[in-house]
Amino acid sequence: MLSSIRSALPAMFLLVSVPAHAELIDRGNGMIYDSVLNITWLRDANYAMTSGYSPDGLMNWSDANSWVTNLTYGGHSGWRLPRTRPVGTGWVDSYSSDGSTDYSSGITSPDSELAYMLRVTLGNSGGLINTGSFVNLHCGSGEFYPTFWSGTKYGQNPLFPSNDARWVFGFVNNQGIQSGDYEYKRYCAWAVHDGDVAVATPFTLFSTGLDASSNPLALGSPDPHYQVALSGNPQAVVLNPPDPGYFPNTLASQWVWQNPDGQPTNVTRIFRTTFDLTGFDPQTAIIRGLWATDNAGLDIRLNGNSTGISLPTSSGTNYSVLHPFTINDPAFLQQGINTLEFIVEDTGGVAGFRAELIGTATVAPSFKFTGFFPPIDNDPVVNIVTAGAAVPVKFSLRGDHGLDIFAGGFPASQPVACDSLALLAVVEETGSAGNSGLKYDASSDQYTYVWKTERSWARTCRQLVIRFMDGSFHMATFKF
Repeated sequence: MLSSIRSALPAMFLLVSVPAHAELIDRGNGMIYDSVLNITWLRDANYAMTSGYSPDGLMNWSDANSWVTNLTYGGHSGWRLPRTRPVGTGWVDSYSSDGSTDYSSGITSPDSELAYMLRVTLGNSGGLINTGSFVNLHCGSGEFYPTFWSGTKYGQNPLFPSNDARWVFGFVNNQGIQSGDYEYKRYCAWAVHDGDVAVATPFTLFSTGLDASSNPLALGSPDPHYQVALSGNPQAVVLNPPDPGYFPNTLASQWVWQNPDGQPTNVTRIFRTTFDLTGFDPQTAIIRGLWATDNAGLDIRLNGNSTGISLPTSSGTNYSVLHPFTINDPAFLQQGINTLEFIVEDTGGVAGFRAELIGTATVAPSFKFTGFFPPIDNDPVVNIVTAGAAVPVKFSLRGDHGLDIFAGGFPASQPVACDSLALLAVVEETGSAGNSGLKYDASSDQYTYVWKTERSWARTCRQLVIRFMDGSFHMATFKF
């Protein structure tokens, strides 16, 4: 790398002070937002290799720029290579170890997106040790790798009379250094996008005691959004009036219970509400709330799973103030309807429960599906497959949307009756059931998911169901 165009670097580098880390916000679907630089990074720093575009991810600058310019990921185009700007008022090409020049091992200025990310945000003052939530940062091998292209031309310099060079940032002799190199060299390409492209969006989630327009209900009115988990699932009712010792009702939420007079008491009740994540990426959903209980809040459950959130004591503070909580567990969330339950225990007198909720999530990309492609035939044709074989399921979403495209629990298959099926066709391309996984081929703009079938499915029929993050689904039928 740099040794081909530079004299040998100084043997020792000065240690530099590193500012506080930027906040990196994982937006899901392989995108991470940098709140200081106001850009979105791909979590996979060598996605050119992972996606199959390049065997090892190492490309000359022209190929790297072409790849990132034409990239569509997560439904977003407009990706680019990281930028480099002068750390001062103009480019200074002499070497420094303190970041005062542009050719330096000590740059901590946000004017160099790569230097700032790798040295400041990730905190690598020496070699590339800390990688945070990012993957495949160690692309390439040898003393000059990993090194990443920037999109910025190196500028006029006697070393580059044809001006065919770009700024790069790499780890030379285990030191992070920014310099320039010829465009024909082969380095890594890390895709970034201006702004927070996967910014979270509110989804509908109702607080207690509010109507469909989120206005307070009249005292004594049934709450249409909360049920009591009893026979018949009766609606919760706004207390009339709430106990004077309770935190006062506001425009944002009101106290509810099984009956408007706060009865019965000495009981445990479960209050249930639902919310819909259709069109959202459930992996990015976050619920922030406030709750209060008379007396104990035993648990908050999401889709039947305990979140471990509770107000375990029977002290007066359980109902005299509102207590904050956050639910951010992708394993408990799903596309479509989700159920949120609050378990409340009362120990006498009157009873009540209250919750204020706000939910946000990233909007799921809208996929434009075409397929299935051979060797699979689409319905109503039934595909004949040998049980235990691996079936390549091929389709296109019109662009590269990354590999996190399936809804949770999918692809899945379910048994169907064979006697009602017709129009049979033999699947001619199968493979070993060990070849499972999802891949994207940029040259054909096709995804391939290798479906592992079971030997026990012999002499049965099944329907393969693929549901995507945008809520859409597609099916194909098979006879074994």
